[in-house]
Amino acid sequence: MIMLLGSKLSAAQSANTRTGANVRLRIGTDGYLGFELGFEYALLYQLGVFGNFHNRRRQSEGVGFNFEAGAKYALIKSANRGIVLSVGGAFRF
Repeated sequence: MIMLLGSKLSAAQSANTRTGANVRLRIGTDGYLGFELGFEYALLYQLGVFGNFHNRRRQSEGVGFNFEAGAKYALIKSANRGIVLSVGGAFRF
């Protein structure tokens, strides 16, 4: 998966590189239930690494798990103007 301008970021990630953790619970139609655990660590001001663990359960499909790990690099990061342009990549297992 290639991320450009935040187009392929998962729900728990932003284009900005920062340190943090998150936990999300997702509930939807057709018996959908899932959770997401994520962590991101900013190695430098413009460089961050992240990992996410996803679980989903849908009545028609059963249970599924995947793990995602990757890195992001902010090409442009301006606090004054509030602009972030990031590129990165992730491996999904």
